[in-house]
Parts: sequence; structure tokens; C-alpha cells
Amino acid sequence: MDSNNPTVAPNPAPQPSPQQPPTQTPVAAPPAGDSKKMVLWLIVGFVVVIALVAGIYFLMSSRQQAATEEQPAAITQIQTPMPAVEENLEEDLNSISVETALDSEFSSVDQDLQGL
Repeated sequence: MDSNNPTVAPNPAPQPSPQQPPTQTPVAAPPAGDSKKMVLWLIVGFVVVIALVAGIYFLMSSRQQAATEEQPAAITQIQTPMPAVEENLEEDLNSISVETALDSEFSSVDQDLQGL
């Protein structure tokens, strides 16, 4: 044999390992008592939410009714002084003499125009 060409022994083919069946982990089922407690807590929570919604609705509707009952009384109080204010405004309007004030302002313009 040549010493220049060393021979390498071929690797034997890998032998397939025997397949093992997958192991199944047992899942522990929750005890029946825990399931019943969870359902009970869900029902209690649902009842509490409904009670809160009903309470808020009742509170808001009672406030709205109270506001509408007070409103007509306020309107009648506002409407009563209106005629007195109207009379005062009419008196003030009649006391202003617009024509005399305008005539005195334009008297010098009238004289100039007549002089032409």
C-alpha cells in the first residue's frame, strides 16, 4: 500500500434509533367544587353589575324629574317683571327727541345751501 494515499475507513451508516411513542401527560381535571364556585361568582358578579346599572338609571331619572319640576317656577318669575321693563323702555324711547337734535345739527348746512 502506498503511504501517500492513506485510506480512510468509511463511517458506518447511522442506525435509526427505535422510535418511542410520545408520552402523554395526564391533564388534571379541576375538582367539581371549584367549577361550581366559579359559576356562582359569575352569577353574583352579573347581579352586582345589573344592580349598579339600575341604580345609576334611577338616580339620573330622579334628578331629571326634579329639574323639570323646578323649571316652570323659574319661568313664571322671569315672565312677571317683563311688562314693567317694557313700560320703562317705551317711556325712555318717547323722551328722546330725535327731530330737534337733527335740525340743530343741520341748520348751518341749510343756511349754506340757501345762500347758493
